[in-house]
Amino acid sequence: MKHLKTYKLFESRGDNIKNDIIDMSLEFQDIGFRVKVEETKDTYYKSFGYYPDFTITIDKFRGYKELFDVNEIKEFILRVDYYLKDSRCSCEIYIPRKHHVNQKEKVVINNENLMDDEYNMIDYKVSYVEIKVKVFGVECGFGAEFKN
Repeated sequence: MKHLKTYKLFESRGDNIKNDIIDMSLEFQDIGFRVKVEETKDTYYKSFGYYPDFTITIDKFRGYKELFDVNEIKEFILRVDYYLKDSRCSCEIYIPRKHHVNQKEKVVINNENLMDDEYNMIDYKVSYVEIKVKVFGVECGFGAEFKN
């Protein structure tokens, strides 16, 4: 006789993606970087079936925010960008502007190089990197599997 094994129809892809990003960041946390993954608290969009946006913030904190070269975490940024696009998410990367730390500047990935929005190489130290993430789509299916 065949038995049915049930699954949740609507699992939170956002939670799975956040956990994967935290796992990817462990090696950078070991060398002094702090990686925070924070979900947007706005529940308005949940009622329409959208997943909430979340932000990944990367900085060096030793009692104060330490400046660092973006290229120190370039590998992590590229890995997260590739993973998010592969997971049908969109992301935008921001850093503080060169001479205006209270303003953000969008980072563009061009041939695995991190550039500012005018396609200049980023050649200065920053206090943080921010990755804004939007998870698209609701995965659903029949939710059952036959077992012998």
